[in-house]
Amino acid sequence: MEDTGAPVEGASQNNAIKINKYIKPCLVSDLLTDLIMTRNETRKIKEDEDLQNYIAEELINGCIRPNFVSFKYLRDAILVYVKDKNGEIALKSKAYKIVSEMNNSNIIAVERGIRTIISRDWDKTTHDFRIKYFGAFGVLGNRKPTPKEFVMSIADQIKRDLKDR
Repeated sequence: MEDTGAPVEGASQNNAIKINKYIKPCLVSDLLTDLIMTRNETRKIKEDEDLQNYIAEELINGCIRPNFVSFKYLRDAILVYVKDKNGEIALKSKAYKIVSEMNNSNIIAVERGIRTIISRDWDKTTHDFRIKYFGAFGVLGNRKPTPKEFVMSIADQIKRDLKDR
């Protein structure tokens, strides 16, 4: 009879222990570590979804219309900056690349989409939105912000809002 390492039906307790010596024991600490890591990953995904929803809600409240792919690019670019704790990400070099990878697109399409949504919807944004995110420039300025100014201003304000919570 071949020894498979599994307990045999009808075998005594001593035989079951003898047969099971070939099964690699699993440490409880390894299981707990895996469980904690899974919970942290789930919590991180939930936090990312909440942050995406918060950013989207703020943009919609400011009259940025969500009915184009450009809205997703803009939301994701802001998300990248909000999550960037050290300020290491430069807009054109890294952020657009990260956003393009998140959306299975290319960098040029992301840049063009963000620029288009800002130029299209800037005149429709609310007075309160401009004051909250752009201060005097938003109200008194007679030009539209560049994509970098737009994304950075909103990301900075959202970081401040999250800190205050």
